[in-house]
Amino acid sequence: MTMFVGLKMDEESTETIYQWLQRCAKDRHMELQAPLPKRFIYIPLCYSGSSDLDEDELRSHLAGAINVPIKLVNPRLDFLGETGNVSLIFQSDWIKERYQFWVGKDRRLRQRSNGCRPKFKARIPMSHFCHSCNHNWLKDLPIREIRLAEEFATPFDRRTFLREVKEEMGWL
Repeated sequence: MTMFVGLKMDEESTETIYQWLQRCAKDRHMELQAPLPKRFIYIPLCYSGSSDLDEDELRSHLAGAINVPIKLVNPRLDFLGETGNVSLIFQSDWIKERYQFWVGKDRRLRQRSNGCRPKFKARIPMSHFCHSCNHNWLKDLPIREIRLAEEFATPFDRRTFLREVKEEMGWL
């Protein structure tokens, strides 16, 4: 099986981020293309494309429902990946510790990078299809702290995920 582990925010944090993404999409100078639909707004921790992970054993370590406030320390915007994945990147020791916990359970669970040694970045994806990045969007960021509500795991196939995002946006 393939496995993705992520962190969901509480509804208030998710709604605030969603409204911010919608405003960034209306910026006249350099708009955010294809802002993520609300149901895809969460923090990716790690994933593996390996089909021989022990799913039951790994899922037994999920934190499940949580109530953790996270400050968005040193927020910045950056591109990740080749598809135009623009993300709000920030620092968080708590999130980094959860990433290290999962990688400690199975080394195949990690964020990927293009040929380099993987380096974890706590991030909230903004768009998977935008090829422009306007750092002025940060000036309008209405939130400096989010509340994490759940650590979750799901089977993951990148092509299927991107197709679901396109369907939700009405592109297919």
